[in-house]
Amino acid sequence: MNLQTIKMNTKQKIIAIILIVSLICLVIVYFIIIPTTENIKKIKNEILTQKINFEKNLDQNKNITQITEQLKIIEPELKKFNNIFINQSQELEFITILEGIANQNKMVQKINLAPGQNKKNYQITKLNISLSGSFLNLINYLSDIEALDYYINIYSIDINKGQSTRTTEYAEYPDQKDANLNIKIIADTYWQQNYEQTTN
Repeated sequence: MNLQTIKMNTKQKIIAIILIVSLICLVIVYFIIIPTTENIKKIKNEILTQKINFEKNLDQNKNITQITEQLKIIEPELKKFNNIFINQSQELEFITILEGIANQNKMVQKINLAPGQNKKNYQITKLNISLSGSFLNLINYLSDIEALDYYINIYSIDINKGQSTRTTEYAEYPDQKDANLNIKIIADTYWQQNYEQTTN
């Protein structure tokens, strides 16, 4: 058998990698990001509805027993709310978590948080992440990001083939022989504003 018929040329390998990455990105978007977006909208609507009902009860001077029952209903939903949103006072903790995920998956990472956009009860902050590493470690990194309690809406993943020769940035991970992908991720993160800020 002719060896040339068995080996794929370099261009075919690159096309194959791009097709695989594109398929994985589509799977992430349709099976993780879109269902999560619908879930957070549902939770937000439930919380707002219960908050309105609670405020009506206060305005109508309901007795303490009824108010306590309402609080018991709202508290579990507020816990979900707090898990999905990042507290504004926990920016350093959030960045430290991302750095830990990158180190765990042997990825070289740079993080940039843009100024946030204020909404009525929360803030949307654009997160830019630049990564370098292997394809397998990228997949593990994305899986770990998706496993976080925080809601991170990834809407752009740009993957380019980096240099095939080893550079100094990979010296920290000597076993990463195939660490030759450069990845740029753009995502929206959702931050819970302090109560004093939302009521001013």
